[in-house]
Amino acid sequence: MNATEILQSSFVTVPALRIEEHGDDVLVSNTAVGTKATFSREILAIIAFFETPQPLPQWLKRPGACRETLVRAVTLALISDVNRLVGPAKDSIGQNCSLSGFLKDENAGTIALFGAPVDIAATGRGGARGGPGEIRRHFRAPFWGGAQEGGYTSGTAGHAGPEQVYMDFETRRQYSAPVPTVRDLGDVVAQPGEAISTYGPRIGVVVEQILAQGAIPAMLGGDHSCTAFAIQPHLKRNKALGIIHFDAHHDLWAPPAPQYSYVTHANALYGALQSDRVVKLLQLGLRVFDVAFTAQLQDDSRLEYFSAYELQNMSPEKVFAGLPDDIPYYLSFDIDCIDPLVAPETGTPLPGGLSYYQALGLVDYAARNFNLVGWDIVEVAQGQGLSNGAALCAARLARQLMLGTMPFEPLTKYARPL
Repeated sequence: MNATEILQSSFVTVPALRIEEHGDDVLVSNTAVGTKATFSREILAIIAFFETPQPLPQWLKRPGACRETLVRAVTLALISDVNRLVGPAKDSIGQNCSLSGFLKDENAGTIALFGAPVDIAATGRGGARGGPGEIRRHFRAPFWGGAQEGGYTSGTAGHAGPEQVYMDFETRRQYSAPVPTVRDLGDVVAQPGEAISTYGPRIGVVVEQILAQGAIPAMLGGDHSCTAFAIQPHLKRNKALGIIHFDAHHDLWAPPAPQYSYVTHANALYGALQSDRVVKLLQLGLRVFDVAFTAQLQDDSRLEYFSAYELQNMSPEKVFAGLPDDIPYYLSFDIDCIDPLVAPETGTPLPGGLSYYQALGLVDYAARNFNLVGWDIVEVAQGQGLSNGAALCAARLARQLMLGTMPFEPLTKYARPL
């Protein structure tokens, strides 16, 4: 970046800084990149000031602000250009947009998409770091992204003209209203060799900034540990939150002792359930066979599940019956919820599971009947060839989530004269 770009860009305090105060001296460490230095107490004010993204000149306008301290904070990566937190993706869904550009625009109601290309907290076969790219590569829609379908090409949100409709043959729907605006911010950048304990908080920073813009954060994983960090900003903003969780596994394993607080893809929902702001956790598609000590088993009235076996003969209306509809919800979809015969590219597949159409129907119902303030699709792994069944399913589910608030009419005619 040249000097002009640096001055125009927004900077933000990086997460997971280690701060030790020793009288008038303050030792600050960025454990993710290994930088450490001693500062005057002014560094505490800088760290607090840039918790909300700001251009660097805004700090220098403050009375008594020290330019040298600010430069050291930037050099040691204690505050960072927001565009270094999220880097561009090879393919994009919707409008390709930098995070700094996003923060400067009006984004109320926008779907802000980003990827978390890591599998550093996963067991099993791995490969989920390729998930965001695979989902983007398989995404097809005539009004979003750079892909082509049905003769349409786009890079921005689409608006059906007075003589044009969007036809969804799968659901027998036609859409004529403007589709929601989708902005693809790219991928949260991972440092080589870092742990989820330092990478995950950066996901939280990105989600916080998206929510501050009045937009809806949508994350493409990545292993399921990423969800733990994406949910936390929602818990800060909402006094009551529901979670709809699609998965073959319950992901509620507690750490072995209170002194441990690590996050893995096997306990992605454990931390959220420790908050009394979570008033409901509905889990769909479970089919794992597990063992636990009796002391680990607890009754929790907030928790409810339907196994994949039970869901075979249940309508979406029955599945979601009784779920409160007056609270916001976060939806997390682990692709291993779907039968691995359909979606084999995932880290920990289990036999059975939802069919593609069961998953589509349940996701569509949730999107249309509940206030989804954020969502993710995770655990899609890289495939061995050009085609990826898990990514195909994930891309279609993502599209249905994006269309969730859009009105439609029945598709009753579609033949075109020669």
